[in-house]
Amino acid sequence: MLNTLSKPARNELYDSKQSSFRENKDLLGNMSRDT
Repeated sequence: MLNTLSKPARNELYDSKQSSFRENKDLLGNMSRDT
């Protein structure tokens, strides 16, 4: 399925996934630090 996307679109999708993953990790880190 990803192969049908153009390369820039694929990179954008990957980047947004990575950044949201990083944000979630930061949130989890902050929560565990607070407790």
